Amino acid sequence: MIKIVVVPADPLLPVRLVDHDETSLRAAQALVGGPIEPIGFTRPAATLYVNQNGKIDRLARTAGLPC
Repeated sequence: MIKIVVVPADPLLPVRLVDHDETSLRAAQALVGGPIEPIGFTRPAATLYVNQNGKIDRLARTAGLPC
């Protein structure tokens, strides 16, 4: 099981910590609301998963995250 920090694009929705045990592509897509795009970080070692079509679909940008 891994811990996932979910940061919604909608600033009115709360950031939440989720225990996640699914490793399927479909489960990851459900969390981001579409196809996933991983963005790797080295410090701290982490991976950010975003909706791959976020810009194309003109989804709201999450405040504080690079676009």
